[in-house]
Amino acid sequence: MNLNQTFISVSLDARMIEKKKFDTETISIGRDIENDIYINNLAVSRFHAKIHREGQKIIIKDLGSANGTYVNGHKVEWADVHIGDIILIGKHTLTIDQSTKVQDEAFTEGHTVMVDQNTQDKFLKRLESQIPSNQTKLIGPGGVEVPIHVEYFTIGRNPEAHVNLNEMFVKDTHASIVRQSDGNFRIINTGSFFKPTKVNGKKIHEKILNSGDIIQIGNHKMVFVL
Repeated sequence: MNLNQTFISVSLDARMIEKKKFDTETISIGRDIENDIYINNLAVSRFHAKIHREGQKIIIKDLGSANGTYVNGHKVEWADVHIGDIILIGKHTLTIDQSTKVQDEAFTEGHTVMVDQNTQDKFLKRLESQIPSNQTKLIGPGGVEVPIHVEYFTIGRNPEAHVNLNEMFVKDTHASIVRQSDGNFRIINTGSFFKPTKVNGKKIHEKILNSGDIIQIGNHKMVFVL
């Protein structure tokens, strides 16, 4: 198994809600927001399980969870996991795969997409070589572009939002980008405690945006271009 090209896919009711690259030694899973894979479900313990590398093996270990961890239908305290194995945590299923395909559905279509670090790097390299277009915009997964052409630009679950994100715990207006009189753009968080707005990986209340900043709301990431 090539661990450098390994991903963990998280699904609920046969719908993938997150795909995380296994690029660290250990991936923690649980209901606490500090976990690497955060699952907000009462059937999941705060720190439920962890997946870690051991040589060329991948091992999952239950952390004394209330409802247990299951691999291919069997309750386990720990187990080797392989490509195609089905891990059940609460109502969520996790699978190990080595697909390098990046989902390219538009984030305005209500899909939940996790952009990995390689994709973010490609966005930033593109920005470095890009001739300024004098058009402020957001770039989402697959290079989807949404121009910011209003003074008050909204992101959230509301179908009328300029960027509509159909995801649990995303508020109707989760964040807004406001054009200031000095020409700068300020992002203002109005999101929930469980799903705060982040810029470049850090939680924010409000922040002046710079070209190349990566905005994250829930599992959605997009690049701000000025």
